[in-house]
Amino acid sequence: DGIDAFVSPQGQGWQFDSTTNTLTLNNYQGGAICAEGFDLKVVLAEGSVNTITSDVSQNASALGAGTFGYSDNHLTIQGQGQGQQPVLKINGDLQGIFAQGDVTIQNCDVTVEILSTEESEQKVSDGTRSNLIFACIRSGGGLLLENSTFRLSSKKSRENNKQTYVG
Repeated sequence: DGIDAFVSPQGQGWQFDSTTNTLTLNNYQGGAICAEGFDLKVVLAEGSVNTITSDVSQNASALGAGTFGYSDNHLTIQGQGQGQQPVLKINGDLQGIFAQGDVTIQNCDVTVEILSTEESEQKVSDGTRSNLIFACIRSGGGLLLENSTFRLSSKKSRENNKQTYVG
């Protein structure tokens, strides 16, 4: 479910360079972006507004790795240009941004809103995906946040009796 950027390297609002593993977003409006088994650099075009809307049925994370682990697979998100900072908005129900290695975010305006759903709460609380947590930004390695603005929110969508923790 989705597009393999190594096979089809461009679409509406995005372009992928497989020689450098660089994904450029320019007013992208779409679903989850999954990167497993390699470093990914996401470049946000100057002045662009990019929105990723994802749910756990697509990928555990809206942007980055969908499975938990520790590796040298790093994720870099970098705004381009000296003018208006690009915007990255993520709406998801489990994890916003996740890399098994380092996460670096530079020169952009980032909003991540995680609102749990019954399906995402079930995946976390029933033990089938116990390594997953509700998180806006998660790194298995280092975390570098530089020259950026962040608005981060992680909430339960409803009251229930499950022992689901939102972080």
